[in-house]
Amino acid sequence: MFLSNQGSGDSRKVVHVERRRLQYGRTFSIDGNNLIVAHSRKYRPAFPWRGLVIVVICCFSMKAFLMTLIGEADYADRLARLSEGATVERVGAWLMTPDPVSAAIVQIWQRSAS
Repeated sequence: MFLSNQGSGDSRKVVHVERRRLQYGRTFSIDGNNLIVAHSRKYRPAFPWRGLVIVVICCFSMKAFLMTLIGEADYADRLARLSEGATVERVGAWLMTPDPVSAAIVQIWQRSAS
């Protein structure tokens, strides 16, 4: 009895690991004995596109909210002061410059408010 169960632990582990790898996807091929063999694909997690789109939309909306809240003239004045500061402030001023998308959002919000 002891000798019959001696090698089954390793083979069970190999089968379980291969089965887990096949969960990520598989491709089939025919080997030399004309048997169809499943090969596992390498696990590659997908890029979080939805999260990236949400972050970009939030950034444009925040910029448009600030432009609406403090007004375009005051917003431009604050950007001018930021662009004269240190490197981090200059980068922030460059990121916060008005663009067509945030200007369009401001126009939509101003039309809906009146």
